[in-house]
Amino acid sequence: MRNTIFVIFFAVGLLGCGGAPQEVAPRTGYNLIGATVISANEPGWFAIKSNPGGVALGKSGDLQGESRIYSVTIIQVDSSQSDQSFLEMAKTSKTANDNPSRFQIAKASTKQVTFKGARCLQFESSLQNSRASIPGTNVVFENNVGYTCRHPLRKDVAVDMTYSSRSGSNSLSVEDRSAAKRLFSNTKLNSNFFDRL
Repeated sequence: MRNTIFVIFFAVGLLGCGGAPQEVAPRTGYNLIGATVISANEPGWFAIKSNPGGVALGKSGDLQGESRIYSVTIIQVDSSQSDQSFLEMAKTSKTANDNPSRFQIAKASTKQVTFKGARCLQFESSLQNSRASIPGTNVVFENNVGYTCRHPLRKDVAVDMTYSSRSGSNSLSVEDRSAAKRLFSNTKLNSNFFDRL
């Protein structure tokens, strides 16, 4: 890949950054290069980032410092790379710790799957975040679940779909898993390439 596969840590920090994110109406559509993302069918989600290369939607949790992020990022990849090589590179990226001074990997797992007609790496991780705080908790975790897929229509395009939850728990709640499943289901891989790649 041209660069290391995008990891969503940046988006978690954006909930606390300057600028007022705009609340999105339930089931708002975002057309990306090769994908369409539909926001959750519930209030309280905000658009953190949106352009043809990706979208990040965020929602505050019940406690100050808790958050949920759903992001979809389009990645340009080497079209001559085999699917197996792509998936191995995705696995290396998703299980690496690019910021050991901030994050400690509590657990990480991956498996190769077919999802939405694409060859994908399904991943799940829990990272202890030493720089975040949530009142009433001693430890803060960034829990991530998602898919990094080679686009089924173009070998030079990959799509990273990640649901992240920041909380005092080292695993996703049943509610978060259900929300992630709905958001993944509502993300469509399609032929919206706009001739930009």
